[in-house]
Amino acid sequence: MKASMLSGNTVILVSLLFSGFITQRFPWWMDWARYISHIQYPLSAITIITLQGLEPISVSRYQTCLHDVNATVTSGDILKEAGIVLPLHCYISTLACLLVILRVLVYVVLRVHR
Repeated sequence: MKASMLSGNTVILVSLLFSGFITQRFPWWMDWARYISHIQYPLSAITIITLQGLEPISVSRYQTCLHDVNATVTSGDILKEAGIVLPLHCYISTLACLLVILRVLVYVVLRVHR
């Protein structure tokens, strides 16, 4: 029981870390880890749905943007900066495939372990 609690908490913590929810800055050699996190796919899909249809935001009132007074930030810019580059259906279909694979895997493990 203790081993399962420890492994479950470890998997959730690693998934949260690699999903980009806690941090989005990874070393170049760990970029692949984002795609093994099961939390990354619904988080990206929710972000895309939230930012769809967002009007461009003027950044002229912020002091960090002194180069161009008429600069705006679009939802595409925000998604690109967050590393969300695929369309919505890719994240949802990947999540559905992951769900089926994990359910079959759990079913096989439970059948074998009886």
